[in-house]
Amino acid sequence: MKYFIVPLLFLSTFIYAEQEIKTVTTESPQSYSVVKELRPTLRWKKYDGAHHYLLRWFEMDPKTGSTIKTKQNIITDKLEYQFEEDVVPDRVYQWQIDACDKENHSITISMCPSFLTGAITPKEVDAWEKEVDRKSEAIGAKLGITVRNSGPPHVKGVMIQGVNKNSMAEEKGLKQFDIIIECNGRRIETVDDLYSQLKRPFLSIELQRRVIFSFPKDKKEKK
Repeated sequence: MKYFIVPLLFLSTFIYAEQEIKTVTTESPQSYSVVKELRPTLRWKKYDGAHHYLLRWFEMDPKTGSTIKTKQNIITDKLEYQFEEDVVPDRVYQWQIDACDKENHSITISMCPSFLTGAITPKEVDAWEKEVDRKSEAIGAKLGITVRNSGPPHVKGVMIQGVNKNSMAEEKGLKQFDIIIECNGRRIETVDDLYSQLKRPFLSIELQRRVIFSFPKDKKEKK
């Protein structure tokens, strides 16, 4: 069965005007560490040039790899954020932090460190990672793209990490860092949402485009 990918609309643009694309450095919790606090605190290092930070988190089931809940649009000018609700035991939580300028444009690319709650065994974590990889590979095989749950924190969607050469995605103009926000009329917030649409014979995808301008460090003077 043939799949068609049709980008219907490019809604808006995020512009990076840096010499290099950088990330905010996260401090705690350490990735895949077990958190015992009911309302853990996330911490990160100051990013030079940041006016404020945008954060979101995902609650995920380690047995199925599915996303259960997300929290969006958390804005702060501090270097930490404490959960405003109790975390659920035996879950994997991924979180994402972006530095933003005064115009609310992201000036970094988000990372997704994870932490665990409760008595999750290494075997369960391994199973969860394999399930996430399986879904990502299925999306890659059908669409010709690699994706992750990490659009900008103030945008619900799934970020395209890469586009395969000579794929339908490349032919239709999908690009790295585009955000998939809708597929077949359904809102896309996680990789699970996109995965659930793979059985459809026709895929219509709506994008929010993120354009990155990278300027050379040294400018040659004209003679």
